This record gives sequence, C-alpha cells and structure tokens, in this order.
Amino acid sequence: MESSRQPTTMDKPTPLFDLFLLPLNQYEGQEQPTLPGFLCLAPPRRVPHNRSADLFVALLKMTGNAPLSAAATEDLLQHAADTYYSHRGSTTTALKAAAERINELLFNRNLRHSREGWQAQAVLTLAVLRRDQLFIAQAGSGYVYLLSKDNQQVYHDPEAARGAVGVGRSVAVRFFQAQAQAGDIVVLCADPPQSWTAEVMAGSARLSLDHLRRRLLIEAGANLEAAVLQLLPGSGSIRRLKPRPSAATPATFSPESAPGKAGGTPPPTSTPTPVPATTPFTAAITLQSSEEQPPQDAPAGQQPECTPSEAQPPVAPPVATASRPLPPLSTPSAPVAPPRRPGYVPPSAFRRSRPQPHWQRRISEWLQASRPARRRIAQASQTFFARLLPTGAVKPGEMTPSVLLFIAVAVPLVVVAVAVTVYFYAPGGRNEQHRIYLERALSFAAQAAAQDDPALQRNIWAQTLYWLDQADEFGISNESRLLRRRVQETVDTLDGIARLRMQPALSGGLGANVQVSQIIVTTTDIFLLDSSEGKVLRLFLTAQGYEVDPNFQCGPGPSGNIQITPFVGIVRLPAGMQPTASVLAVDRSGNIAYCALNEYPATQSLPVPDVGWGEIVSVALDQDILYIFDRENNRVWMYAQKEGKFKAQPHLYFDIDVPKLDNVIDMAVNRQEMYLLHDDGTMTTCTFRSFAAGQTRCSDPARYGDTRPGKEVEVQRFPEGRFIKMIATQPPDPSLYILDTAGASVYHFSLRLNLQRQLRIEADSNFSLPDKPPTAFAITPGPMVLVAYGNQLFAAPLP
Repeated sequence: MESSRQPTTMDKPTPLFDLFLLPLNQYEGQEQPTLPGFLCLAPPRRVPHNRSADLFVALLKMTGNAPLSAAATEDLLQHAADTYYSHRGSTTTALKAAAERINELLFNRNLRHSREGWQAQAVLTLAVLRRDQLFIAQAGSGYVYLLSKDNQQVYHDPEAARGAVGVGRSVAVRFFQAQAQAGDIVVLCADPPQSWTAEVMAGSARLSLDHLRRRLLIEAGANLEAAVLQLLPGSGSIRRLKPRPSAATPATFSPESAPGKAGGTPPPTSTPTPVPATTPFTAAITLQSSEEQPPQDAPAGQQPECTPSEAQPPVAPPVATASRPLPPLSTPSAPVAPPRRPGYVPPSAFRRSRPQPHWQRRISEWLQASRPARRRIAQASQTFFARLLPTGAVKPGEMTPSVLLFIAVAVPLVVVAVAVTVYFYAPGGRNEQHRIYLERALSFAAQAAAQDDPALQRNIWAQTLYWLDQADEFGISNESRLLRRRVQETVDTLDGIARLRMQPALSGGLGANVQVSQIIVTTTDIFLLDSSEGKVLRLFLTAQGYEVDPNFQCGPGPSGNIQITPFVGIVRLPAGMQPTASVLAVDRSGNIAYCALNEYPATQSLPVPDVGWGEIVSVALDQDILYIFDRENNRVWMYAQKEGKFKAQPHLYFDIDVPKLDNVIDMAVNRQEMYLLHDDGTMTTCTFRSFAAGQTRCSDPARYGDTRPGKEVEVQRFPEGRFIKMIATQPPDPSLYILDTAGASVYHFSLRLNLQRQLRIEADSNFSLPDKPPTAFAITPGPMVLVAYGNQLFAAPLP
C-alpha cells in the first residue's frame, strides 16, 4: 500500500558545509605561519556510520614548565582524533573519550618525569561539525565564539575552567551544542583577550576573513593563539588559509567603524556569492581523504585580498604595528616549516633550559597596552614639574627651595615604584616565589599519585599541601587553586572525609536567647530543645523553608498539681502512645510531658527511684523502654511502658558491673546495646542481660576501629576531636553518629564503633557558618544532616 504522506521540509537533506580554516598565531607582535596544537580532520575512509559526516577540530594550548614540541603536540592530537573516530558511542561520549586520551598521555608523561620537576598541562577545546550541528567539548579555561550574522554566542564554563588536562587521572569536560548556518564563523581560543566581548564581536560574520583576521589581531595585542573557522555550503571538505606578506594598508578596527554603524563598512545586503572560477582557492592542506579535493569558491569580499600565492620562498611576516601593516591572506603553494618557539621541550629529553617567564610576557603586553595612558601621564608630569621647578637654569651648587621640594617628592616615589616592580615581577618577587613553590607542590603531587603505599602517599600529599600553603602566601593563582582542590579531594578519600555543604534551614530566626542543645526529627516536623529556657520549639516546613510554630506549647510551668521545671532531654514518641503526642520531654525533677500539636501537654511524674533523683543528664527511648541517666547517683533507670504510660517502678540497667558514670555527657541506646560518651571522648559500651539470671556486661573503655592510612587500627579516643553529642540511627543504616566540635564534623561509626567516614561541616559558597562551635545535630530520614549553632540551624544532604 502506498503511503499518502505529503513531502515536508523535514524530507530535505541536511546541508553539508566546507570548513575554511584560518589559524592565528602572533608571538611578541610577530605573526607566525603555523599554529602548534591545532588540528582539523575530515573522517577517514573506514569509520563507524555515525562518524562518517563528522569534521573533527581540536585546539590544545600547552602550559606548565615542560610543554611539548610542535611535533609531539600534533601526535597527541592525532591520538585524540583516532580515539574519536573509532568510538561507536554518542558524539559527547566520543568527545569525552578523546579528551581522556590526551589527559592520560599527558598525566603519564608527568609521572615519568616528576622527579625532575617537569610538568606539562594543557587547555583543550574539541569541536565536531556534523552537517549543521556543532558539538563543543571543553577541558580547562577555553573559549568558543559562534558568530552568526545576527547573533554572537560565547561558550565558556567557569567550573570547567578550574580544571586542566594532565593534572590528574581524570579530567572534567563540559559540553555544548548549537545549530550552525551558512556563513557562521567559529573562533577557538584558550586565552582570549578581554576585549573580545560579544559587543566587539558583533557583525564579525559579515566581514571577510581577511578583515576579521586583522580585526582580531589588532584587538589581541602582542600575543594570540586562536583558530578561526568559516562555514560555507559545500561537500564537507576542509581548506586552510595562511597569511602572506603584503604592503597593503590594514583596515584598523574601532567601535565607530564597526559594520552597521555610520562611517563604517556597510554590511552586505545578501548572502556571499561565489568568486568567479578564474580565482579559486587552492587549499594548502586537504584532509578529507587521500584523493585531491576539487577547488572551492571563496567567500565574497575576499577576491582582492586572497589569491593563490606565487611560487617563491616564504617571507617572514612583519610585526603588526601601525607602521608595518598586517599582511592579507594567501594560500601558499608550499608548506612552511613551523618556527622553533621558545619554551618547547622535546618529549624525549628534558633539558633545564627554562622558557621565558610568564611575568615578562605580561609586562610586555601591559607596556604596549598602556602606552597611551603613560603618554598622558608624562605630559601631565611635565606640566606639573614645569610649574614646580624654578624658571631658568640652576647653577651648580645652588639648591632652591623648589628644587629641594621636587627632590623630596620625586625620589621616594621613584624608589617605591622600583621596589614594587621588583617585589612583584623581578626574580625573587611575589609572582616568581609563588611559581617556584607551586612547581614544588606539583612535583610532590606527581610523586604521590605514583605511590602505591597509602600511608606514604598520604605523607607526600601532606608535603604537597605544605608547598601549596607556601605558594599561597605570595598570592593565589588558578593553578594553585585547582591543585589544592584536587589534592584536598584525594586526601579526603584517603582520610575517609566527606564534605557537608551547609545551608540555612530557617527562613526566619529563633530568637537571640535561644540555645539549641538537642534536635528531634519526625517525618514532617523538627523539634528543638532550647536549653536557655528549658522548653521545646516546633518547626514546620513551608515553601520558603522551616518556620517556628508560635502556637506550640511545651515548656516549664504549672500543669495541674505538677510543677514542670526546665526540660533536660526530649525523645521522639512512636505511634500508639497514650496520650497521643509527637515528643516526650523530661525535666530535671523526673516529670514528663507529652507535647502534641494544638494542645496543652499532658504531664506525669515518673515513679521516684528508691535513692531519689540526683542529676538527670540524658534520656533515651528504645522498644517502649524509657532510659533515664542519673549522673549524680551513677545510675541508669529503665521505665517500661504499660498501657501507653510509664507507671511502674524503674529497674536498674546495671547490676554487678557498674561503670564509672561521673563524666558521661551523653547516652544512646540501640536494642540491647547502650553507648555512654565521656567528656574526654572515650566510650563505654554495655550489653543488657538477655535473661533474668544474666548480667549486664560493659567494655570500659571500648575501642574505636580506625582503618585510615597511617592510623592505629584500634584507639580509645580521637585526640584531635571533642565529642559532645551522639545519635543512634535505625535500619536500613543502623549507625552511631557523634558530633565533634573541635573539627566541626560528624563522625560516622558502625554499631561496633568502626569508623566509616568523617563528615566535615562546611559552609555553602553563598553562606557562612557562625564563628563558634556547633551545639546540636540530627540525622533526618531524608537523609539530611541538621546542625545547630546556638540559635541558628543549618542543613545539608547526607552524602
């Protein structure tokens, strides 16, 4: 049966584009004929079907103190291209595999030469053009500009900019995707000048490539490494353009002469038309296949400036200054050997020749950019000193008051200026010292990464952090910040540390006098024990966060014939208790209150033990048994529930084996096991007798298990911590959590006291934590971690 579907625009084949490549490499004002680290390939003959129309583009910017040579960099990019074209997954997966291949090769090279202190890092930008779809992958601080006739888009991720290729075993890659059109221009640059804004780039797609080239070079200053790609309708071939010497006067760009503005070059009124076949482009390199590609027509507006070069030796390009204009474009008939750039070290040998320091290049760029400002300052200075100095010549031996004043003002200024320059830029200055210490840190980082012994590896990472601290005393750079983050993540893994990024949990405040000492969490509410007044506060969840319930009543005061004193502990009540309530609170006199919503609390006095009440410190509820810890009488009392209330006389938890309880600060119970936390951080664990004739047995002190590298397997306490609170959680993850105020962290133990991990409390980037120790914490069923700092409450997801 024939289909009756009518043809639609979706049936039209997606167009293919030709890529016209324009590498830009200007070093110290001198335009170079090649751009090391730039590669553009068409798919080879035998590739997976989903790669058959992909044009692969890569730009690799080498950094560090041991960059690769141009040949080694080209080999590195060829490995990435081979990885991409052999990958059968999605485009983004293949791009990530290509980036990881380069990272693997650089990282292994750094490990091999870590003892010499040589490190090579890179900023990588990958792009794939599949018909009219542009895929971009960035690792490091790369930029990609997509310039259309009516729009300009900049692709750059600050998060990805913190990473670098070759630093660690893995690399962070950020992906973008855009739809391309005929005439679009794509610019790839690892370190573009600040003047390359979207406003400055406006109208670039309407310019000829030669005009755009001169415009970009003039804006860049003395140094620039970038790749310009123009997309024109074609058959999917790649053609490279190169500059040639010429005495033509450049078209100096300024905002007033931008296309579309008065006095500037008028924008074209239609799409570019092909140049007649008598002046075709002859591509310098054809990379689509081994067969020769047919010549393609040039874009409109380039015929007078882009012509086939004559058969003559290449002439060195002139410096891009006002007196020596930029040459136009040409397609050379013979390849030009790449120049030997300073700083490139062959991969087979690492010589101690140091490349030109980064600070010298920065000073050169700054001097060139600040020339107009310095000229104005010089003119103003001449006017000032002309007024300051006396008229007429000063005879030898004569010092007028004006001359003495001039010397008194000028000499200290000159001395300070010279000292500041030396301090920041000269060998031994701040920037130089920062670089030296950073290189030492990188060397130790490479040694630690190659070490198999966890304990020794941990010590070397500590050395890395030490040298990073030394480097940061002379300033913090992107490289040191990135290295610190990577090292800290690795050390955290070795030390079993996870980070809690805390955020405020309250939309409002709790009151200036509130001091939260205990937190109880239900499925919908949070209950806080305020130790300053001995009352319980209820928080309920809203769209803006948790808010305080002003109608919740649970505090000291008369209740019938019972006088409730300030509460010392609260527990969560399970369902089925009578009277119905959410929280049970115990005061210092042995009275309890059942606190419910929208009701006054029902109260009861617990049966008094035969020795009376001493000092009630902590309470716990487990399996319908209420535990009351009386520190003064060295007792833990057990009240059994009967008919929803605690009416029977209590029983002692201990019998013959009674541990010393005078310095116990908190208690937790999990079925038959009891945990008693002492103020020195030690722990006592007890197992309740399982039958009437049995005995409760205790381990005093119990031992913590610690399997972290370089630590003792069993310890009685953690001397670096100060434990104050603990919580026993129920299945599916029965654990014991202890709050450490000295390290601002939560220790996560198994019920057998084996350390699982340390949860480090830190502020989210948008907030700050109080400059004081935490006072209480809780683990919610979410799971979330709640931490109180006096009258402030913070929350973070449990990792």
